[in-house]
Amino acid sequence: MDQVIGRGGFVGRSLVAMLLTGLFSPLLLAMGTAVFFFIIEHSIKKMDGVAAFVGTVWFFGSFVAMPCAVLLGLLVEWPKIKWLMGLKPVGIRGSLFLSIAGAEILLLSGLTISAALQPPSQFSDGIGEGFLFVAVAAAIGGGCSGAFWWKLVVMPMRRARGA
Repeated sequence: MDQVIGRGGFVGRSLVAMLLTGLFSPLLLAMGTAVFFFIIEHSIKKMDGVAAFVGTVWFFGSFVAMPCAVLLGLLVEWPKIKWLMGLKPVGIRGSLFLSIAGAEILLLSGLTISAALQPPSQFSDGIGEGFLFVAVAAAIGGGCSGAFWWKLVVMPMRRARGA
């Protein structure tokens, strides 16, 4: 598989897909959160506040999203690509589903491990506090990752293989 595009091309495209995932997923999450707070909650009063909110969440979210994008790329996308290359009928829907499911599994694994390491007194009373936000963030990250890997890695490999 790596010989079709070339090892350097495969690694380079994979790194770009991880970088784009780490940059665009927090932007999409910040924009969606801003829409929620601006339209539904009415807690952001002016458009200046929306821009500042999106910029701040995007900036700090990138520090969280970049390592997550690398982990998702190495632990989910890379093996998935090797597996998908043998299956012609699998399209972008199946690829996106596997990416989102992989991101959610990584999220649940991390949350389970961190909860197991905390003493019982540090558990919050609300079981789902903030969980929906993190689950949506993982779904957005998985979707971005799957889309970027599909466009930058899978499609060129399939074109090269078909040529």
